[in-house]
Amino acid sequence: MKIAFWIFVSAFLVSTIFVAPFLQYHEAEESRIKANNEISTLTETKMSISHERDDLQRKQDRADAMLGAFALTQGLTNAAFDEKLDHFLERFREMENQLGSIEKMSKAKVVAQLESPIKSCSALIQVKVHVAGWESASTFWDQGALLAFVADQKAILAMKDSRSYARPVAKDEVVYEATVQFDPVDSQKDVSLKSLLNSQLLQITVLSLPDPVDVVEGSAAVTINGLTMQFQIAQQRSIGRNLGVSGIRGILQKEFNTLQ
Repeated sequence: MKIAFWIFVSAFLVSTIFVAPFLQYHEAEESRIKANNEISTLTETKMSISHERDDLQRKQDRADAMLGAFALTQGLTNAAFDEKLDHFLERFREMENQLGSIEKMSKAKVVAQLESPIKSCSALIQVKVHVAGWESASTFWDQGALLAFVADQKAILAMKDSRSYARPVAKDEVVYEATVQFDPVDSQKDVSLKSLLNSQLLQITVLSLPDPVDVVEGSAAVTINGLTMQFQIAQQRSIGRNLGVSGIRGILQKEFNTLQ
């Protein structure tokens, strides 16, 4: 019994003095290691958060800088555009004023051209007629032609020449032709382009034409002070050797409008 008692007491003392403190130390060490690990994890998390915050701040700063640069650039761009627009509008107004001046000068020039006396004029007359048996070209030295702008049965402007020509162009068709010039008598008159607007009729006389004759077609190209006007001679039967072109006032007005 005494031996068993001392064995129990010895075991109790060993467990109390040696084992229990060892176990407590082991548990404390595990708790310390775990706490250190948690502290390390928290530290790493804190550092990660800090890095992310710094990265976000850098991005924000970069975005702010970009926005500032854009705003500055946009401001400069708008200012440059406004400056160019103002310059363009100024140039446009200058050109508009210049065009206005040119237009006034042009109108004044046209008015002067229409109202100034006629200095030179000529006309090429071509008339195709039915003539049987004509075989060769001919020149008529003393049978020329006359062209006159007529109003109230009076000639406002007349052109003439002492020669005319004839040439066959098809069977029983002959073209009579003459180039007439400003009548020296009319060169003394105060005749202008504008005065021709009173004309009612263009009278053409070709002295070499048969009397009477059937006209197929024809034309008169009249050049006055450098302005050329075309008058068409319609089908008609001549009165003697005279032909007429009516409705010339509209043609004259149209041609004079091209000057403006």
